[in-house]
Amino acid sequence: MLLDADVVIRLFELGIWEKLVDHTRITLAQQVYDEAGHHYDPDTMAKKQINLQPYKDRGLIDIVECDAAEAAQVRAKCCRFAELHAGELESLTILCRPGQNALFCTADGGAIRAAVMLDVTDKVVSAEQLLRQVGLGRSFESQELWQLSERRFLRVVKQAGIDKVQGLGSDLQT
Repeated sequence: MLLDADVVIRLFELGIWEKLVDHTRITLAQQVYDEAGHHYDPDTMAKKQINLQPYKDRGLIDIVECDAAEAAQVRAKCCRFAELHAGELESLTILCRPGQNALFCTADGGAIRAAVMLDVTDKVVSAEQLLRQVGLGRSFESQELWQLSERRFLRVVKQAGIDKVQGLGSDLQT
């Protein structure tokens, strides 16, 4: 399971991270590993840290990288309206590698939108779906946790699909 930084951060905050690493193998893009380790609280802008090194040392998470040229090819295929952070771009690049069978869990609308444009939506899941798949079912319908919900994920996928069909999703418009 390839996770985005937003999911790692929220699962730590919710106290679910430990259970998740006990139930499934986690892979993080190098950029996601760095971002989750040193991030800012969006409400207070206070610097926060998550120490992922012990999980890496114990072999509970893997860190994977891609080079700039590989990422540039994927970015060129993405929707110009999908704002991607470095970790999301690196994760999507890893996901698009031939033979890659991982699933990517993100709560970021831009990353979900880019997945639709890249035709890898079947390899992307919401945090709610991820937890359900590993037997840690949890509902994220509250306003505070809406970003992690399956309903929101499907709503973004649907809108991105409409945009793609209408030619709004890529620089390849005619």
